[in-house]
Amino acid sequence: MPLVFLEQLPLPSLRSYVTASVLLFVSAILYALNVTVGSGENDVPKIYDFMSQDNFCFWSNLNMAYCGLFLFGKIIQRVVFGDLRASELQQIQDRFWNFIFYKFIFIFGVLNVQKFNEVMWWTAWFTLLGFFHLFTQLCKDRFEYLSFSPTTSPWSHAKVIGLLNTLVLCCNGLFFICLFVGWPDSIHTFTFMLAECMLLLIKILHGLTRYGIHLWDIGHTSMWEGRSTWCYNTDLMMDLAMYIVDFAHHLHMLFWSNIFLSMASLVLCMQLRHLFYEIKKKLAKHRSYVRIIKCMESRFPLATEEELIKNNDDCAICWDSMSSARKLTCGHLFHNSCLRSWLENDTSCPTCRQSLASDLQPEQEEERQPRGMAAFMMGRGLRRNHFFHFDGSQIASWFPSFSVEVMHTRVDNVAEGQLPESRIEAMAHQVQAMFPHMPLDIIMDDLRHTHSLEVTIDNILQGNIAVPSVSTQKGNR
Repeated sequence: MPLVFLEQLPLPSLRSYVTASVLLFVSAILYALNVTVGSGENDVPKIYDFMSQDNFCFWSNLNMAYCGLFLFGKIIQRVVFGDLRASELQQIQDRFWNFIFYKFIFIFGVLNVQKFNEVMWWTAWFTLLGFFHLFTQLCKDRFEYLSFSPTTSPWSHAKVIGLLNTLVLCCNGLFFICLFVGWPDSIHTFTFMLAECMLLLIKILHGLTRYGIHLWDIGHTSMWEGRSTWCYNTDLMMDLAMYIVDFAHHLHMLFWSNIFLSMASLVLCMQLRHLFYEIKKKLAKHRSYVRIIKCMESRFPLATEEELIKNNDDCAICWDSMSSARKLTCGHLFHNSCLRSWLENDTSCPTCRQSLASDLQPEQEEERQPRGMAAFMMGRGLRRNHFFHFDGSQIASWFPSFSVEVMHTRVDNVAEGQLPESRIEAMAHQVQAMFPHMPLDIIMDDLRHTHSLEVTIDNILQGNIAVPSVSTQKGNR
């Protein structure tokens, strides 16, 4: 794929690029001085006009401007983030190539720009947008890292928050550019520019809001029960707002540009399909979330003070003390927010593994079935198993993702038949994903006898499967 090929290009280091850019810029200045002085034109405005009109001097100046922008971004990165982690670098590379690909299609496919000066103005506009988008993504990744680090200093939080507030001010400046540059040109140009600014502003405000919730939670000595609710509502509103604005933006591009039956229209349609399913999935998740809340309030009552004192234990999900909790039918207590998060992925008690399927609504149980470990813990009958999954977003965000699903029936009686070896190996990989310390061959041996994911998982949890020591494994090798 083109994007994969571009990522493999042997790009020069920043130091080499800066050195070459400075030498090229100095050469352009010397060349301009030599030409103007030789023709008797020693006036400074004449030199400036020559450097802006000559092709060699113009591209040298443009390259130097981008070099200065890269240096400025590197300084911000060093001051605010320090050395970037491998995951952050990968995120930047993916965002960078996807951004260039989409904006190239927008300029030459949607707008169909023909004049050179218009191409340069749109390139400058998207350069600023891309610069701010990359730092917004860096702030998001760094926040996710700092929020799980117990030794984060206040200065680290202050630097990221300060950069996010600076990005808000820069985004306001982009809105003024939309108003004074895009509006006089045409309503469509103004709308295109405004949509890009709105997407950037929503991302920044999302990061600031999540950071504020995190800092408020840090200030609580005990567990803040409302954190998960605030985080969920923030993610829901911000994600839906971003998807809706982006969907309207792509729909505007598709119908305004009259690019049907072209490669650009194909890309836009695939992105519209992706955004539509993201909105649909977000709304389906919200409906499931609401059902879980109603189920918890009606089926699992709040524990009394006597029950909390008698239990005298920490929440088995977050390992924090419980000042308030909900009581399951099996008698175990958990934080309200922790239990809700758990029930979104599993339908059994986190402590004793007792099934809670009978306490859940039938329609909710059907939605829980394909998710995570619940697919292993639920009853008999037909169930879905993903044998192959293609994630097109790893190549480009607009590529489709699909899965090949096979319906099968659990074999309760071993004498009735044996599972194929390929099926046992696939089941073993699923079990090993939950228990990485278990050797694959031991899991497969147990599956050959049990023919059941549930029984094998129970054997591992109960310690019925012997795990060889490290010395034994080395001796066998």
